[in-house]
Amino acid sequence: LQASGGTSFASIFTAIKDYLLQNASAKKAITFIFMTDGQDNEPNGPALKKSIQMLKLMLSGMTNVS
Repeated sequence: LQASGGTSFASIFTAIKDYLLQNASAKKAITFIFMTDGQDNEPNGPALKKSIQMLKLMLSGMTNVS
């Protein structure tokens, strides 16, 4: 397997955030499997930083819900 940077980590993190937002009322365990060669197509770019920040914000809000 050769890493060629074809994976968009920002797209994955945004899709996870969107799924969690759409299914916020579902009180069940969710597992995500993120398979990649490990090379992002935009390492340290603004889209990646924003997607990570938004996902962290979403997850921090979920931990406060009981």
